[in-house]
Amino acid sequence: MIHVCYGLRDESGKYSKFAGTSIQSLLDNTSEEVTIHILHDSTLSDENRRKLTIITYKHNQNIKFYNVEELASERIEFAKNQISNIGKFWGTIGALYRTMIPEFLDADRAIYLDTDVLVNLNIKDFWDIDLNGKSIAVVSEHESGASSERNACTFPLCKMKIVDPKNYFNSGVLLMDLSQLRKLGGGGHSLLESCIRILAEHPDFRFMDQDALNFIFKDDCVLLSAKFNRILQHIKEDKVEREIYHFCGVAHKPVPDFKIKLNRLWFSYFVKTPFFNSHSIENFYNAFESRFNDTRRRAMNRIDLLQKICKLSATHLRSFYTEPQNVDKIQNLLGENPNDLFFNASNPKALDVLIQDIKDFPDKRIYLFFIDDKRYRDLQAKLSELGAQCFNINSLFDSLPDLRNWKNLISKGI
Repeated sequence: MIHVCYGLRDESGKYSKFAGTSIQSLLDNTSEEVTIHILHDSTLSDENRRKLTIITYKHNQNIKFYNVEELASERIEFAKNQISNIGKFWGTIGALYRTMIPEFLDADRAIYLDTDVLVNLNIKDFWDIDLNGKSIAVVSEHESGASSERNACTFPLCKMKIVDPKNYFNSGVLLMDLSQLRKLGGGGHSLLESCIRILAEHPDFRFMDQDALNFIFKDDCVLLSAKFNRILQHIKEDKVEREIYHFCGVAHKPVPDFKIKLNRLWFSYFVKTPFFNSHSIENFYNAFESRFNDTRRRAMNRIDLLQKICKLSATHLRSFYTEPQNVDKIQNLLGENPNDLFFNASNPKALDVLIQDIKDFPDKRIYLFFIDDKRYRDLQAKLSELGAQCFNINSLFDSLPDLRNWKNLISKGI
């Protein structure tokens, strides 16, 4: 029997879909017998609990629910108070539910997965890893693609040289030796209590359980290949492999950008779950319509600007105010003209020369600025007073909005 655990706190009621999609992906790729364990609190609604159960039962697998607020009410309340006293963390009390797995499960080992994890391989490959006497198996952020320099700047334990930046691990995917973890501390402290104590003693720690677990297990873990926790934030090549993908990070939750293969993969599992319904389809339609209309509007504005510049270019000379590295880009788009003038925007004196040029040739030139919108707005009123025909062509070179820049519509109700 393979035991897979999730921690779930869902105050909005809209986050359970991630757990459901993760479970769907896991069970689609696994023929072995699996029990899903959900450590949750009162924020899990009866409806979402029913949907998670349906996913599991359709695969002829098992699911168990543990309401930690009922089963360990005093300790959860203590943890909440301690966290409130310690200060702000990147996460909620729900991040600590995974630390209670050794207490609730009657098993020798277990897998823990964050709800935003997609299992695109047979979970038995992960389950069968030899822990070699260590308490947990993990994937380091460095192995998953983050640079040592980034880790050294991001994670307090690395800044404090407690953990090597190459070894700091992500706690979203864990293989746990529960027998070992039940012995933790020697003084009767559970894993939850050990984490709380460490966080209280180290107020600089910001990443909740992840910092605490790295502190505890820095010398007691097996470091694995990135295939077991491939963090999308660090992926440079968009391709689908037989791996565990982790959509952690605010900007990397799955959004309806079907140009991205890994998002298509996530949706291929999501649509099989009971969380995908008519409301989801309506949100998809509204989202695409909104983005299409916005993209069309911006494209039409570009066309209008290009037409105006081309028309005026027939009767006026052109002057450009931009950095030198942009000249080739401008000429490729608007064509070369030996009479064009270029003013170096990186030279503080260039603007004064350009203004004098406007005064000398008020009707013979058009002035095209390739600078950011704020700088142009600051100049616009002064230039208008001089009677010059000025345009900012910055927008001509912006990438049209694509779906990578969408807000996270999934977590808003799809």
